[in-house]
Amino acid sequence: SKQTFMKPLLGIFGFDVKALGSLFPAEPGERREILEIGDESLEAAFESLEPLPVAEEAPARLVSRELGERARRELPPPEPDAPPAPVDRTELVRRAEKLRYRRAGLLLHRFLEIWDGSPEIGALLETTRLELGATELERDRVARRIEAILASASHERIRQLDTVGRETTIWLEEEGKLREARIDRLLRDEEGWVVLDYKSGRASEDRLGADRAQVLRYCHAIAAMSGEPCRGVVWYIDLDAEELVEVRE
Repeated sequence: SKQTFMKPLLGIFGFDVKALGSLFPAEPGERREILEIGDESLEAAFESLEPLPVAEEAPARLVSRELGERARRELPPPEPDAPPAPVDRTELVRRAEKLRYRRAGLLLHRFLEIWDGSPEIGALLETTRLELGATELERDRVARRIEAILASASHERIRQLDTVGRETTIWLEEEGKLREARIDRLLRDEEGWVVLDYKSGRASEDRLGADRAQVLRYCHAIAAMSGEPCRGVVWYIDLDAEELVEVRE
């Protein structure tokens, strides 16, 4: 074949590919001198082989015919797959909007965790967008929301407190085991320590109990370590609403 390794090999030694067939002997074991390189002659040995026997009927299965027949008799037939239920176009639009809303909410939450309150938000917001893989449209939506938060009474209340740490790691003991936790922002005022926890979404009755209990655990840990009183604040921030909720014993 002209496409095999033999073509360039024979070309190196000066043989024509078309004449290759004449080099092979008719009888097994016959030797012929085929190459001369300098003063040396090289011989090649050829051997004819009988073709391998081919079965008249190749098996079509990996199991015996008897096992196949038994399986068809004893096993129930597979149930046909139910066709997927049609989805209303309005529902598809709602799901897509919910997904975009959720990504923007995550971007907003992450930005607030590391934000120092500065009105210059462009560079930090873009860095956070790239970190989370959010779109530019989602970034612009969050930027408008942050501008509204800057003008809110809630932000003014938080701004009056001294920020001691952001994303502060603490350790809690629960059921005899230590668990790592993170405080979004640790603050102080004249009363003592303040734990600030950001929450995406709204302050619904379904989540208030669990969120209060979480922040109180953080407050107990800070009070135990510092020997000073500690209270908490949960700041619920949605893309179109926000609310501060005080957490005390």
